[in-house]
Amino acid sequence: MRKTIGDTIKYIRVNKQYSQKNVSTSIISRTSLSKIENNMLNPTFAKLIPIINNLDVDFDEFYIFKIILNIVRKK
Repeated sequence: MRKTIGDTIKYIRVNKQYSQKNVSTSIISRTSLSKIENNMLNPTFAKLIPIINNLDVDFDEFYIFKIILNIVRKK
């Protein structure tokens, strides 16, 4: 199964030991972030960029994480 945007957000957040509350602050509700991470909701691009910024990565880094997670998942 391919890793999604939500899977990637969760992977980065957990590995950086960031809380959902801190990542979602001033962007979306914590419950909405939880739904994104559990693939129940897809973020708009306008919401995705600030979420990525709160993870302290830029879009290019986020995209690379997503690719790597999909490669690792195939093995």
